[in-house]
Amino acid sequence: MLQKNLLPFLIRYKQMMGNFSIIKNQSIIISKNNNNFQQSIRFMSVIQNADKPLPSSSSSSTFKIEHDVKKQKFHINFDPDNEAFIKYEHLGNNEVLLHHTEVPEQFRSTGIAKVLAMEAFKYFEENQQKMIITCTYLQKMDKKRKLEAIN
Repeated sequence: MLQKNLLPFLIRYKQMMGNFSIIKNQSIIISKNNNNFQQSIRFMSVIQNADKPLPSSSSSSTFKIEHDVKKQKFHINFDPDNEAFIKYEHLGNNEVLLHHTEVPEQFRSTGIAKVLAMEAFKYFEENQQKMIITCTYLQKMDKKRKLEAIN
């Protein structure tokens, strides 16, 4: 059964994009390194091209956001060949450059990039690091969240 708050979105999506399929009962677990807090986000994955095969782990219901400090990225591994990630680079003087976001094609338009972005923004703000954002997707998400914070 669809969550009531998703129905208007799905109707608008169908009007704009045409047919879609829904992958039910998936969740993302956000793990915070600094305080053992975990938050589950339920979502319905909307896949525009239903004929594309999903990664084998899509039947698994849990994806975990990991922060790899050494490789300077936030990522979700769906399977060995499919990873969604945000890459960054420390510039010194408490500055960090967020420069690339990537989501496997079959997981685009599911909200995964947004969840990764929000986790990265929150982490750098909590650690009092100034973010310099060159990735256009992250620029858009940062602007949107700042506008939402004002309202």
